[in-house]
Amino acid sequence: MQKNPTRQSPNTADGPRDVRSRKLWFHAKTAGWGFGPPTCWQGWTVLVAYVVLIATGSVALTMRPWRGIGWYIGSVSIYIGLLSVAVFFVCVAKGPRLRWRTGPRDAGNYPEGYCQQCGYDLTANRSGTCPECGAPCRTP
Repeated sequence: MQKNPTRQSPNTADGPRDVRSRKLWFHAKTAGWGFGPPTCWQGWTVLVAYVVLIATGSVALTMRPWRGIGWYIGSVSIYIGLLSVAVFFVCVAKGPRLRWRTGPRDAGNYPEGYCQQCGYDLTANRSGTCPECGAPCRTP
């Protein structure tokens, strides 16, 4: 079976495909290190699943035979910690590049089609201004 010559593999002859062309699930924080609110339904699904799993897991741990408050606090802490690590890795994979940001004037180096100041998705924007932060931007 022959490969389709028009399809490109992730690693082309020019090198790996540009990772900045991917769709971001989370905004970058304006100041500090980390991720901001979700930008699309996939990001919101991750956030809602995280909250629901914390709530149901905390309730489920209370339904076990009582072993004392120390056991409960320890097991809930470990459970929440493991969920948080999993969500962090999803954010690293589907969010903007992690780096320290010093405020709104710190350009985010976002992919084409996103506001370079705040990371807002400008796909349907034709005004030339970011509706999130008011920065002037090129329309895609």
